[in-house]
Formats: sequence, C-alpha cells, structure tokens
Amino acid sequence: MNKLFLSVILIFLIHTAHTQVRSSAATISYDYRIDTLYSDTLKETRLIKVALPEEFSREKTYPVFITLDASWMFEPVMVTVKQLTEAKVIPSSIVIGVQSNNRSKDLRMGSDGGFTTASRAFCHYLTKELFAYLSNNITMPAFPVLIGHSDGAVFSQKAMVQPGQPFRAVLSLSPQLEKGLLQEIKTFTEQNFPDQFYHFIASGTKDATGRLKAVIVEDSLFKTVQNPNLHLKSAIYEVDHFAVANRALTDGIAFVFEDFLEDNDWNEALLDSLRKAGTNPVDVVKAYRQKVKRIYNLDIIPREEGVFSTAFAILSNKKQVEDFFAYKAELLGRDKFYNTSFAQALELVKAYEDALQYWNNNLEDPNGQTGIFFYFQRPLNLLMNQLSRPKEAIEFVKKWSAKRPEFALYLNYTIARYLVDKKLEKKEARRAIDYCIENFKPNGFFKMEDAQKLKDAIK
Repeated sequence: MNKLFLSVILIFLIHTAHTQVRSSAATISYDYRIDTLYSDTLKETRLIKVALPEEFSREKTYPVFITLDASWMFEPVMVTVKQLTEAKVIPSSIVIGVQSNNRSKDLRMGSDGGFTTASRAFCHYLTKELFAYLSNNITMPAFPVLIGHSDGAVFSQKAMVQPGQPFRAVLSLSPQLEKGLLQEIKTFTEQNFPDQFYHFIASGTKDATGRLKAVIVEDSLFKTVQNPNLHLKSAIYEVDHFAVANRALTDGIAFVFEDFLEDNDWNEALLDSLRKAGTNPVDVVKAYRQKVKRIYNLDIIPREEGVFSTAFAILSNKKQVEDFFAYKAELLGRDKFYNTSFAQALELVKAYEDALQYWNNNLEDPNGQTGIFFYFQRPLNLLMNQLSRPKEAIEFVKKWSAKRPEFALYLNYTIARYLVDKKLEKKEARRAIDYCIENFKPNGFFKMEDAQKLKDAIK
C-alpha cells in the first residue's frame, strides 16, 4: 500500500478597481492522501483518496463518507464535510474517495437492470475489500455513508438493497430507475431495520427527465413508509444534472446527521417541558450521548454550548448543581470557567452562600477569570443584596480596590450607591464616593455628575 499526500488549496483574491484599498491573496488548505489498494476481486490496483480529521486517532471511531467517482466527487464531499464539521452539524469524520479505472464498467447496470459481472465485482470490492482496508489501516467505520451521483447514484441504490450491505446511510444524487429497481427499493423499505438507516435522493428541474421522474416516483414511495427506523427524504433543486451534487451534498449530509444535532438553551419550549417533567439535568446529557451511541456508534463528548447548556438551564436545586458539575468535569475536565459557571448555577437555584464561595474561589485563583469588572460585581452584589451583609461588602470593596486598582472606581461607586440607597454606613459611603470624585476618570460606568449627586444625597 503506497501513500501520496496532497492538498486542495483554495485561493481567494480581492480585486480592487479605482480605490485605494490594498489586498492580498489567502489560502485555505485541505489535506488528503492517495493510497493504492490491490483488489483480489478486480485483479488490479485501485487508487483511494483519504481525508482524515485533524485530531484523528486510531483509538477512536468516526463516521466514514465513501464517495464514488473520486476524480471529481471527492473534493466537494471533503470540503462539505469539513464545513459541516466546523459548524457542529456533524461529528469529525473520515472521507474516502473511490476511484474507477473504467466508470461505465464499474457503475452501470445491465440491460435487465441488474449488476453486470463487472459491476457486481466492483460492489464486492467496495463493500468487502475496501471495508477490510479501512478496518486494518485506518479505523473501523463507525457509521458508513455511501455517496453516488448519476451512474454512481444508481449504483449506490443497487448496493443499498443488497443483503448484508454495510452502509448505514446512502445519498443518491440524480438517480435513475433502472428496470426492477423501484420494486427492489420498495422491498428494501419493508424489511426490519434494527438500527436507524438514512436514505437521501435528489434531482434538479433541469436534470434529465428520467432522473427527475425517478426522484418524484421514489418520493411517492417514501411517503407510504411507516418504519420509524428508516429515514427517507427527497429534494429537487432549480439546477441541472451536474449541479445537483453540489447543491444536495450539504442537505443530504445534514439530513443523515439530524439526530446528532444537540439541543441548546435557546429552545424555550423544550426547557419548559423538561422542567415540568422534573427531568434530572444530568440525565439530559446522558440521554443525548446514549442516542448518538445507539444511532451513530460514536462516543461523543457534548459541547458546552449544546446539550450542556440545556441541562444547565433546568437546574433547580443545589444537589442537581453539584451532580451536574461533577459529571461535566468527568467528561470535560475543569476549565478556566469552572468556578464562575458553578457560582452562576448556584445563584440560579438560590444557593447564595455557596455561590459566594465559588465567586471568591475564582478571584483568589491565580488562573481565575478576573479580567473584567463582572467577576467582582457578582460576589459584591450577593453580599449587598441577596445576603444583606453590608459590612462584608465594604470589606470586599476595600480588599479588591487595593489588589486590583483598575477596578477601584467601579467598586467604590457600587458600594457608595448601595449604602446611600439603603441609608447605611454614612461614613463608609462618604469615603467611597470621595474616592470616586478624587480619582475620577471618564468611564462607561458612571459620570462625575452622578458621583456628585450621590455625595449630595448623603445627609
């Protein structure tokens, strides 16, 4: 097995005319390699294009996109997968491009609509030898997806309906109903599916008439299927035969991974239903991980802004907060926001004393988040308002004004306004506001006239 490493480089140039704007070229590189594999079935050597995710490890499992017609389909699939991965629509994946030495020989059906001797051999190479190569040299495919366009679309559907085929999803772009294929697809949809299976087809209004009709006819069949484990979708675009592939790749791949998408805290209806059901927040995260494992055979660490945010939003008591952060740390470790996130969660469930401790832990931590006033304002607000401990609030201001003088104006103005409003500790209120007036610098927190009015209010 030989390997050749290549890069697809996209070059962007900004052209300017009659302006003084200066521009330069930039590049985006997508690396892949070319392997050679000798096929005992085909009795010849075939080229395979391989694109691995940046963080690839043989110890992990990945979805594997296998595209036919690698000479022109591989790069569009690779770039689409890269973009959807970066957008968190799909997990990190492997892309394999399968090259045909003779496309017609490999992919076309016979006059009876069935495999020819050559295309049957190619199907064996694709579903047996290629998978053995992937397992032995890269990793066991966790969730194999087959992609074909035109003759490749017909071949992909024919491969899909074969008993024991290894794919969990098939994208057939601009297919055509060869003799008997519709009945084979119908029989395929009627079988038992112990696992989720996804099939996406697409054509264009400017596609060949037979190919457009194939998608319309198959869509009618799809509408009759009731199997909950079989996911079927069709799409028709305002494009011609060749543009179907590029238009449909994003939609088709996103459809296949629709169950991978994480819920987040923007879904108010979901949050309300979870709260009403008394759902344990940790169970929300575990349920998502179990679903992805069951459907895609992947061990996923959820994203902070994904299902973890959903769980965070429904925390309702201190025990849930403690369990949530213990489970989160088990999966993600303790990042630089651990103390502040914990503090905010404790505030959410009105565990104010504990929240204060975590805010203070953050301030005392040499690696804590202390770059903006927010991280000082939150514990100070707790002392002044929820905990009603003005003397501690005053000491807090003095301590951190000395340690972090860049926030002294904000700290002193905050405590002065609080003490004046509550008619407490006039001496300390006067001291704090005098500091603000004597050391005033223009800022976005208060104006000089605000400080003067506050001083005048002290009687």
